[in-house]
Amino acid sequence: MPEPLSHKQRPMKPQRFVPAFALVCLLSPLANAALIWTGAQDAASLYAEANWSDTATGLAPVAGTFDPAVIVPTTAGGIVIDSGAGSPGNFLTGNFRIGDNALTLGGGKILGSPSFALDASAAASGLFIGGAAQLNVASIAINSLSVSESSLLSGTISLSGVNPFTTSNPSGTANSFNITGAAGQFTVTHTNLTGGYNNRDLADKVRQGFFSLDGNSIDPRTAGFTTALTSEADVVTLNGYLATQMFNGKFLTLSDNTGGRRVLSVVPEPSGAALLALAGFGLIMRRRVN
Repeated sequence: MPEPLSHKQRPMKPQRFVPAFALVCLLSPLANAALIWTGAQDAASLYAEANWSDTATGLAPVAGTFDPAVIVPTTAGGIVIDSGAGSPGNFLTGNFRIGDNALTLGGGKILGSPSFALDASAAASGLFIGGAAQLNVASIAINSLSVSESSLLSGTISLSGVNPFTTSNPSGTANSFNITGAAGQFTVTHTNLTGGYNNRDLADKVRQGFFSLDGNSIDPRTAGFTTALTSEADVVTLNGYLATQMFNGKFLTLSDNTGGRRVLSVVPEPSGAALLALAGFGLIMRRRVN
């Protein structure tokens, strides 16, 4: 009778791999009940109940459920806009308050308002953007979202307010937005720099540690950037530091203030001499700051 195979001799079972995007979806809080955009009524009205489906019932919410003064009811789960007809129209009556919900944008959908904010200031709020979706708002109000509660995969955020990010919990601002998209797939644009730097420019929000990359903390304050930026030279210095924070072949960078417009982008890791030059510049600038 042949001897049984040892553990080293036994053939290995084929491994199953879960795509990164699917993994993010599995980890998101949207496994609970959610409001799903269908666009079944007019493919445009954000507050028309017939444009939505409640996964708890499989039906549209009861007419009169949505109150534009409150913006959206608590659904104890999520608000998903990644399929269905059209895109929700602008929310023109006030801020879009998502309460204790996670907001998911995808499928190339556009959600926005030129004058109001996305209010994600409840403790359980989360923000997930993928599929080349666009969020165009005056600002984003947050509480203390952690890297596990926000994920920016692909698409754009455009912010037109003087203060692009506000928070009701200053001690919890760091790493509120986890950018997980590949180089060239995600940008944040701030189009109103009339208020100057003074803790309001997108660049200074980066300095304050609002963003992480693939779950890796990027908080320039730990490297000596403890005071508000006051000039474009400060932004150049900050970019030198960002170039040293490379994860999975990419890093964050800020554009110049051109015509009152600033862009935060994910860029690929440079190679060869360019990489050495960037790293050296970052170290030099870091020493100057210190």
